[in-house]
Amino acid sequence: MVDLYRLPADTPAFQQLSAVKDPIARAEGLEQAIAADLGDERLFPYIQVHEFEALLLAEPERLGCLPGRGEAVRRLVAAVGEYDSPEHIDGGEETHPCARIVQCVPGYSKVVDGPQLAALTGLERLRNSCRHFGAWLTRLEDLGAE
Repeated sequence: MVDLYRLPADTPAFQQLSAVKDPIARAEGLEQAIAADLGDERLFPYIQVHEFEALLLAEPERLGCLPGRGEAVRRLVAAVGEYDSPEHIDGGEETHPCARIVQCVPGYSKVVDGPQLAALTGLERLRNSCRHFGAWLTRLEDLGAE
């Protein structure tokens, strides 16, 4: 898993796809370019749109389990609701998913809080809210059916 946010400029097809507005389409194009560049059919590249914290915004209300964050979480829930999906939350310097969470929960720790919040949200909700992530999981699961 690699984050689309701040992906290195020397990533295959990075420059060609930088003008693509839809972050999911951009990630899919980059994944195809990476797979072609590496040339190994066993590789299923996955680029998280925009970053891991986008998954946590599948159910931003969960941030409310962290103490004293009621009003800040309500503002975040409202802001996230303006997007088609958590994966469409923009990657601006102050508005990428992690920045939004840190603004809401200043003590947020990607390493400690991130996995706990993802577990509380549940894999089914994550995959349903974040279709790019869900499609990648389905592709991996389908390997077992072959």
